[in-house]
Amino acid sequence: MVHINNIELAKSYGQFLSALGGVSITVLTLVLTLRKEIADQRLFLFLNAALTVAAIVCFVGAHGMAEVSAIPEADMLGARRLYMVASVNVYMAAALFLFSLMLLPRVYDGHMPAGLLAITFWSFIGIEIGAIAWMVSFIAQLDHPYSDHGLISAGVTGAMILGYEPKADAATGFVAFPFWVSIAISGASLVLFASTFQLLEGPQWFDVMFYCVGMALPSMALMRLGWKEYRRQ
Repeated sequence: MVHINNIELAKSYGQFLSALGGVSITVLTLVLTLRKEIADQRLFLFLNAALTVAAIVCFVGAHGMAEVSAIPEADMLGARRLYMVASVNVYMAAALFLFSLMLLPRVYDGHMPAGLLAITFWSFIGIEIGAIAWMVSFIAQLDHPYSDHGLISAGVTGAMILGYEPKADAATGFVAFPFWVSIAISGASLVLFASTFQLLEGPQWFDVMFYCVGMALPSMALMRLGWKEYRRQ
């Protein structure tokens, strides 16, 4: 099994999240500044929500990664555990930004070619599936007693999301559920990270469960929303 230095990885991901957060804020500012009359107000709300939440998640994740990178290498097991907790923000931030990237051309051009719509949508779906596959691989390599429990919980969570019909706003049809889920998971990661920071041991059962569910819940919610919007075209 390959042993990865999670402290060095946290440094790189911290820089990545800081950069992505800055890009999200910049794009959000431009979107709001350059706003014009848009036929589908719902897409504009989705775009604003995705960029706003992406920026928040980026800064939460960057804070966690900075803390992990400051842990001495003698406490590598603790660093690996805390890295797991903080890393859910990396996947969520990337998913939210890619979701907004998928919507951005459609918001300002209501007559995009079908081929371009397909490229942006399936690129988003493909990367999300890859992220979930990475989560499964990471948990499998972890060889933890609760690995199977975590993966089963992720599968059940994903199935529930696919079958759940969130309530849309009566006026605009805007569905806030995926964005509230992302904020909730990010906030929970910060609370779990801070409350267990002194526990410099290997991943615990609650870390494994949180990592699996925290990966599956926002990913499936965003993919479900993206699929419904894609089919509307």
